Amino acid sequence: MKVLSTIAVLAIATALGACSKKDNPANQAAEDIKAMGEQRDKAQEAVKELEASQQKAAEAATKAADGEEPGR
Repeated sequence: MKVLSTIAVLAIATALGACSKKDNPANQAAEDIKAMGEQRDKAQEAVKELEASQQKAAEAATKAADGEEPGR
């Protein structure tokens, strides 16, 4: 979460710096916020996939420790 917060702060700072150079700063800021939301959603999905993978690995390790064959 700290990483996402850092990314958000950097994106906002970049957006504010870019706004002074753009024709319509309000639209640019809205686009930047939307892009940050999409990045957050992708990061959350990646975390869910990682957690699922870790769960499967833990289950496989438990089965191996119990003497069962993986995949059964």
